[in-house]
Amino acid sequence: MLDAGSNPPDGVVVHYFLEAKSDNEATITFHDSKGEEIKSFSSVRQEKKKGSGKSATGEKKREDPLVRVEAGMNRFIWDMRYPDARQVDIDDATDHGLAGPHAPPGAYAVHLTVGGRTQTQEFEIRKDPRIPATQEDLQAQFDLLIAMRDRISDTHDAINQIVRVKKQVDEWVGRAVSEAARDAVSKAGEELKDKLSAVEDQLIQYKTIGGLDRISHPAKLNAKIREISTVPSTADYGPTQGTLGVFGDLSERLDVQFDALKSVIENDLPVFINVVHELEIPAISSVASG
Repeated sequence: MLDAGSNPPDGVVVHYFLEAKSDNEATITFHDSKGEEIKSFSSVRQEKKKGSGKSATGEKKREDPLVRVEAGMNRFIWDMRYPDARQVDIDDATDHGLAGPHAPPGAYAVHLTVGGRTQTQEFEIRKDPRIPATQEDLQAQFDLLIAMRDRISDTHDAINQIVRVKKQVDEWVGRAVSEAARDAVSKAGEELKDKLSAVEDQLIQYKTIGGLDRISHPAKLNAKIREISTVPSTADYGPTQGTLGVFGDLSERLDVQFDALKSVIENDLPVFINVVHELEIPAISSVASG
């Protein structure tokens, strides 16, 4: 609007001066009052992982801002968020419900490192004086949101492990040379994949992976835990008993699936590996590379 002003930047604004443009990587890192790192930003764009870009709905996925290294005054704005939950390694997956929680009121520090030299500045995030919530309320809210974020990450780690193992099973089935060997390894692989799919089906709804048509298809645990995580972050108050109760229930249901997955990896995967060994096909790994 031509006759309206602009609001100030939403977040912690860091100003810094460089005598000359730096060709080296520069980083800005935020720490809490205990000196523990919250999040670090770089002047170099990190390589995009699978599923980056846009979701099936056309929603642009979140990217961390780059640290400017131009000669003269520079500015960096931290949105005060902790790192996001880990994503599933699947194309078109939406970022809905993955954003890390905002830092609660308290003392913090920012470290700027350029060319091996580091400068530090302490600062404070203050509570909005208009809200009735106490520091204890906001800390409890933050602690719950961190627990929810970590639970989402654990869920997506489990899904990624299932996808990875099933893919390797298919690869090893395709490597069998003789028909008899292919039949044997295929039968063992299908049995393993069926057990993995039983867990996977409880964790994720692939028909809504991009955020489309979430009405026609039932939500699975990863969608439910992501959705409930948006509730306590919508206002400045302590966690409600309802939110705590639902989160506790979802956590228990996730534990059941995590235990089931662990059992499959520890007991059923070795059976498949033995078949692969007997047929002199390279072994399969349940651990991510790199």
